[in-house]
Amino acid sequence: MIDSDRTILLRRRGYTEREAEFLCLAADAGGYFLRRHFRRFLGQKPGRSEVVLARKLSEKGHAKVAVGARGIELYDLSPRRFYRAIGSPESRNRRRRPPSAIRTRLLTLDYVLDHRDARFLFADAEKKEYLTEQRGIPPKALPANGGLFIDRFPLHIPRRLVPPRRLVSFCYVDPQLFSTRRLRSFLERQRRLWEELGEFRLVYITDRRWNPRQAERLFRAFRKRHWPIEKARQTTIQERLLQAFRTDHGIRAGRISYPRRSDFALIERAKAELSPARYDSLFATWALTSDQAVYDLVEPQPRRLWPKGELISQLIAESYSFLGH
Repeated sequence: MIDSDRTILLRRRGYTEREAEFLCLAADAGGYFLRRHFRRFLGQKPGRSEVVLARKLSEKGHAKVAVGARGIELYDLSPRRFYRAIGSPESRNRRRRPPSAIRTRLLTLDYVLDHRDARFLFADAEKKEYLTEQRGIPPKALPANGGLFIDRFPLHIPRRLVPPRRLVSFCYVDPQLFSTRRLRSFLERQRRLWEELGEFRLVYITDRRWNPRQAERLFRAFRKRHWPIEKARQTTIQERLLQAFRTDHGIRAGRISYPRRSDFALIERAKAELSPARYDSLFATWALTSDQAVYDLVEPQPRRLWPKGELISQLIAESYSFLGH
């Protein structure tokens, strides 16, 4: 159901258009919010608007409220009647969460409110539809199980550009002390999808100042392990063979007086790629004719372009200490 449909349903239950839009956004981002999130959405200072929304949620039984330190009110949109009201009675965001997961969802909402000009994809169905139908990604490349994405983080794209020019940004929200295991697992799950996309951006979102530097180091190691520079500059099989033939010919003719290990390694890789017998036969044909013999006799292979990916960090300055450490 599109946002306009859901906001219409909420407006029929007494919410204003802006209240309905915010509640749908908060539900998509994880189902939790603070009053300051609503003020930020409206672009207003503390006032009557947030009081009115809180009263409506209480009267309709659409949210549970927990009061933390310093009187901070945490709104939990977990009641089934709220999700029935927006036409999503089986939403996974109905589940109660531990404090660490609540913190993650609040940080997600902070990030979304910072990037209102982007189109966010939260639901499994809309992620799958966009990636498979609009970007042509094979379903097997999606980090999903049984149609449900393993990671609940949103992804977002620019609103105005059309595929394939839209750069997909993947969110990873990590509010805790940096977890190498969690981030590494996330990167590995996304790898095949990123290779199919060809270009992507990973946004590392946290409220801990020392986390981004560690995340960048881990991402660099991941990229180097799977997409090293040699592969990023990958040549075609014909180009590799011609380079090996020229080196081999130079050694045999004495023009390369002091061959390096890398020269012999280049030749051995070419022999392994074809087979030694075929290498020798093709080398003899090439030596008697020209480079065109390689292009005529060797079947071209699709060039595998390794993805161009970057990690950027988004530090959320808000404090969630009332949820604990």
